[in-house]
Amino acid sequence: MSRTKAQPKTPQDWPTEARKAGYEAAAFAKRIGMTGGELEGVIREHFKVTAEDYLRALQINFAVDRLNAGDSVSEAAAKSRFATRQQFSREFKRLVGVSPREFLQRKS
Repeated sequence: MSRTKAQPKTPQDWPTEARKAGYEAAAFAKRIGMTGGELEGVIREHFKVTAEDYLRALQINFAVDRLNAGDSVSEAAAKSRFATRQQFSREFKRLVGVSPREFLQRKS
């Protein structure tokens, strides 16, 4: 029985694959069929940021989706795989411009 190599994932698959990889660059690269160096090069070329910054943006975008879906700040932090709620709040404010609580208040 022959094994076929898995096809590389398309950029449309990247947010899901990043989440499955826990937003870790090495695991993400492996999931989408690239080496870490290839991933870094592609992301720098197309998005002008590091792979780490790109993955963090995907992570925060997922958290925003969760907050918009009605999750609490703690639930959104856990589901978007932040180690602590404090780390989540710090990164959320850095990228979104307001804290997660402020985001929810403005949404209401």
